[in-house]
Amino acid sequence: MQRQKILIGILLVFGLFSIGFCYDQTGNTCTCYAADDCNNAISSSSCSVIKLGTDINGQIEFNSVSNKILDGQGHSIIVYSLLGDPVKLTGTNTNITIENCNISGSKYGIWFSDGTTNTNITIIGNLFN
Repeated sequence: MQRQKILIGILLVFGLFSIGFCYDQTGNTCTCYAADDCNNAISSSSCSVIKLGTDINGQIEFNSVSNKILDGQGHSIIVYSLLGDPVKLTGTNTNITIENCNISGSKYGIWFSDGTTNTNITIIGNLFN
């Protein structure tokens, strides 16, 4: 019985430590592999350059951030719904670059939400399908 409690305790500790951000970081460059992780990297003050490490299924959102570069490195951002957009800007965003992405799967590729204030947004080298 004591052995089972110890095993359960160890599993719980590893489970708690595995919950978190799953992106690789080198300096101010963060490489992400899932939409939620990319969004966490975009929100992080320590990530200025966010690179896609694989194709992403889900929405990437810039929500009131500054000085961010999203480099798709030729990977796709796909949303399989007319209700979502692969890249969405909400709130107040400044100095944002979105580059080298293959964007597909929705009515709009990059959506600027109503009431959004955006300054110096650069969209370059992307493919829209």
